[in-house]
Amino acid sequence: DFFSYADGWIYTRDPDLGSSIIRMRPDGSDRQTLCAYTSYVTPVVDQGYLYYVLSKYIGEQQWTPCGIKVLNPNDLSQTSIPTPADVNALWVHDGWILYRCDAKKNSPEGPLYAMRTDGSGCVRIADRCNYVVFNDSWVFIGEREEDSSRLRMTCYRFQDNTKQILNLDGLAVM
Repeated sequence: DFFSYADGWIYTRDPDLGSSIIRMRPDGSDRQTLCAYTSYVTPVVDQGYLYYVLSKYIGEQQWTPCGIKVLNPNDLSQTSIPTPADVNALWVHDGWILYRCDAKKNSPEGPLYAMRTDGSGCVRIADRCNYVVFNDSWVFIGEREEDSSRLRMTCYRFQDNTKQILNLDGLAVM
């Protein structure tokens, strides 16, 4: 995903402005910079709030993620939610934040965590998440088995922390 759309606004990153988060109308008008120097993780809009990963400049063109930020687009107020490691993917759905940490630098997989949008109830729900798909109260998590191209699907339900693993024999990650 390269942008989020909500309430008549497109939210995205602008690499020409140091990966600042901007919003604009679908026709490109009313362009506004909301915050500067975020990470490469696409911002996500959910229930009127913008969720993004903040990065801090540490010198010589290097940045380090500093956790998840929540921005109210109406008044530009922000709150911070700390994370246990560098975040390389972010999803928000139905009052929950899911984020994948970068277990190996620049890896498209890593451990997946879930927590409420207020930052409470953080739990690790997968070890090697490749992708996430939502369906109502369930989240489907694709995990590649360690040292293999075989795929394992984990189904997780937030309300009661139900977890079910589906074996997808013969299905390989491309």
